[in-house]
Parts: sequence; structure tokens; C-alpha cells
Amino acid sequence: MMTTFQIIFDFLVLVFLVILMFIFLTNRKKLKDFKNSYISLKELYDNFEDLIDRCEVEGGKMLENMEDERLKIESSLDNLKSNDIVNKKLEWEKNQKTDEMQEVVNKIERPYSPELQDHLQNKYFEIYKLADSGKTPKQIEKDLSIPLGEIELILSLRK
Repeated sequence: MMTTFQIIFDFLVLVFLVILMFIFLTNRKKLKDFKNSYISLKELYDNFEDLIDRCEVEGGKMLENMEDERLKIESSLDNLKSNDIVNKKLEWEKNQKTDEMQEVVNKIERPYSPELQDHLQNKYFEIYKLADSGKTPKQIEKDLSIPLGEIELILSLRK
């Protein structure tokens, strides 16, 4: 069974031979001069066989180089596939960690129930409103029955 490279090589050799024949047949004057030269047909045949042998040797080298390159490419593809598997695993682990972190963030952002958060926001709003109206922390303490330290802390966080 012939490989693609062998078929291509044979085709190139055939094309080369056709080109040589074309050159010899189109330039009859040179062909006549060639007949008159000292080189015999036997020498021409030997030179032509030599040329074919060299083409086959060079073609073989090209095939070897192509095979080496094919093996390198296959190896690179295998590496890329294994890297892709590693990347997918890392992506999955990243998504797992992201989900875990989001759960922690959700717990931090909402440490209290929504009802308790609403109550605290209303309490803070009342403290801020009374402070804005000019009342002192001691007066706010008496009005809202909230410890003075808590009122001072809430007001200090506002600034």
C-alpha cells in the first residue's frame, strides 16, 4: 500500500521527467548539437539514471523528514490533548472553589434574617434622624431606650 508521500514523490519525479522531455523536444537545435557532441546515448542514459537515483535518495530524505515532522506534530497534539484535560480539571476545581466562596460570601453578607436586618436598618435610621435633628447621644438613648455605647458606635460608623 503506497503512502501519500510516496504517491506525491512519484508524481514529482514524473513531472520532472516530463519537463526534461519537453525541454529536449522543444529545443531541436540544441538537440541536434547534442547529437553532434562527444557524449554518447549510453552516457546520456547513465546520467539520466544517475539523476533518477539522486532524486530517489533526496525524495527518501524528504519522506524521512516529513515523517519526523508528522511524529512531532502528533506528539504536540497529544500534549495539547493532555493539557486540555488538565485545564478542564482545573476549571472544574476553580468552579467548585468559586461556588464554595460564594456560599461563604452569602453567609457574610446576610448574617441575620431579613426581618432582623430590616429592624436594624430602621433602628439605625431612627438614630441618624434624631442625631440630624440636633439631639445628643444621651437624649437619643432616653428616647429610643438603646444603650449609649451602641448609639455612639452607630453614629461613629456613619462618619
